[in-house]
Amino acid sequence: MAARWCVSCHVPGPGMKLGSGTDVGPPFAQIAADPALTEQRLRGWLADPNPPMPNLNLSRAEIEDLIAYIRGLKPR
Repeated sequence: MAARWCVSCHVPGPGMKLGSGTDVGPPFAQIAADPALTEQRLRGWLADPNPPMPNLNLSRAEIEDLIAYIRGLKPR
């Protein structure tokens, strides 16, 4: 999902290059490392994003999967 929908604005993971878009959004590893971006904040953002992020109309399951993926990128 991240490689398909998010890569145009984010670097969603290791080994993935920025897509045809720009670096409008931060890399997912940066999001994962930011203590201010709690799961609750990410959940709210993904459910009701603000421009420039498009509303992808993600289901609850998709939001939870994306948050789990992002959290998996957090440096240890």
